[in-house]
Amino acid sequence: MKMKRLVFSLFFHLKKISRLFKPIKTRRCHTFCCFYTFRNMSFELLPNEILLDLFSYINGVDLLHAFYDLNLRFNTLLYEHRKYWFDFSSASKRTFESICQQHLSLVCQQTLAIELNDTDETREQTHLFFSYIPTLPQLTCLRSLTVCENHSYQFLLKLTRQCQYLSCLTTLKFLSCSLDDDDEDIDLQNLIDNIWKLSKLIECHIDIDTNEENFVIPRVISTSIRSLTIFPSDLQIHEIEQLFQCTPRLKYLSTYIGCLTQSIQPVTTFPNLVQLKLCFISSTIDFSSLNRFFSIMNNLRSLDVQLWSMMINGCQWKQIIRKHLPELRTFSIDMRISTNEDFIHTQVMATELIKTFQNSFWIFEHQWFVRCYTLNRKIYLKSLTNRSDFIEATIPDWYQSTYPYDTHERFYNTMTFVSKTFFDQTVPLDIRLSNIHSLHIKLPICDGFSTIFPNLDRIKSLTISSYSEMYSFQVENLLKQISNLDRLKICQEDPSLKLRLQNHTNTSVQHIDLYDCQHHFTNDECLILSRSSLFRHCQILSIRVKDTYGSVHFILNLFNIRILNIQNQKGESSTRWL
Repeated sequence: MKMKRLVFSLFFHLKKISRLFKPIKTRRCHTFCCFYTFRNMSFELLPNEILLDLFSYINGVDLLHAFYDLNLRFNTLLYEHRKYWFDFSSASKRTFESICQQHLSLVCQQTLAIELNDTDETREQTHLFFSYIPTLPQLTCLRSLTVCENHSYQFLLKLTRQCQYLSCLTTLKFLSCSLDDDDEDIDLQNLIDNIWKLSKLIECHIDIDTNEENFVIPRVISTSIRSLTIFPSDLQIHEIEQLFQCTPRLKYLSTYIGCLTQSIQPVTTFPNLVQLKLCFISSTIDFSSLNRFFSIMNNLRSLDVQLWSMMINGCQWKQIIRKHLPELRTFSIDMRISTNEDFIHTQVMATELIKTFQNSFWIFEHQWFVRCYTLNRKIYLKSLTNRSDFIEATIPDWYQSTYPYDTHERFYNTMTFVSKTFFDQTVPLDIRLSNIHSLHIKLPICDGFSTIFPNLDRIKSLTISSYSEMYSFQVENLLKQISNLDRLKICQEDPSLKLRLQNHTNTSVQHIDLYDCQHHFTNDECLILSRSSLFRHCQILSIRVKDTYGSVHFILNLFNIRILNIQNQKGESSTRWL
């Protein structure tokens, strides 16, 4: 175990100890730009056991693409490797087909996990995968299967049936899936029952959007499922009782809760449930119904609660925890409510609310701290562990925290998103936003920008509105400061203005969206862009063109391009997975 940790640390922290290494160039520069060698030892001199251990931490897509066919030894090691996991979410079609055609059948018995994505850009992925692996039972050691954004009921039904023959499958996830409303043969009950029949399944995530408002309770008992996430369907309290009867060993549950009706009295306790994450979406829920609901959760150790349209004060939560949740160790809340009152009355209500969390139970006994703020006649109260995503257009009207060291600097440092209307208000110059991950700005950039945003290295997504050549120098300076930028979106309201994007430079951006530029690029402009440094590492590009032939320049010149979204002057759109 110590050796594994040492190897893991060595591999993923090479940059920090780069002074001990010298680079050796390889032809796989776009995936692994170089091997590293110690001054007295080559990477290739590492023993096979350590190399195989390193391989287990690398996505199989990158592993095969980077190391296969370097030499006979690496080829042999790759096929001896017993712990493949494949995440195809960021794979180009070329790489995907290469791995499926050349390698997958040879390593299918060594594959432990697979993630397939049927997004708008890669809608062929699942279909292509099963054209190479016709049946899941070929993956005899598969432990985890994830399917994202699939919309075919027949496919999901077939998949869950084939999962019955995977004796090692312990994790099954359907993420952001939905069932086609035009399919009249949809039987969600059959699909859910197939999942509950999986005898070794431990973790299950069901995110399937259907016309059904409520979750379909399985008719089969699963004694293996320990962790369950259900979204977006909401459960009623009597359905939760039925769900636990079908899943008696459940330890973790995350779901939405609808109405907790007064007439229903819970009669079953859930002794195995230790971790619970709930989102209450109904405004009819009150303290008495919550008190009754948590009376059956006596062994809970971790509770995460979201209340979207109501407030339960600290005294009421204290009563619920004292009476029904004696084992609770971790508690997180996120509550909000509209007051329809003016600023003064809203602030008074918020002040009275946070006072109920300023007693020994919260601060000394458990050290569960909260922060409360008001914004646009709404009151928000969140645990200090949650990110403060409160700000999209305006600064909070009022703010207070129960944590004595929760300063305004700390408060604003938790912000990760800034919208384009942020600077439409008067922004105090003492605010420092140093943890922004997504930034949307409107040109021209205002005075004091560099003071408010002292650190731009964390920004992954940048959206620029009101772009024009007049402010291109501001854009150029901004792009040079954002060293880890992944996504760039440029919006231009006036289609008559020229775009000189080829003059900008950023070597990290991989996703460029020009759909909102209101400009259709000519063939010559496409050629110039495709050769510019800004587009050099682009993998996903969305652009309007006058002639669809212009897209050929991007395909030929952008070696890393994998998804190309094109719209012509007629409004016809096409997406190519390359």
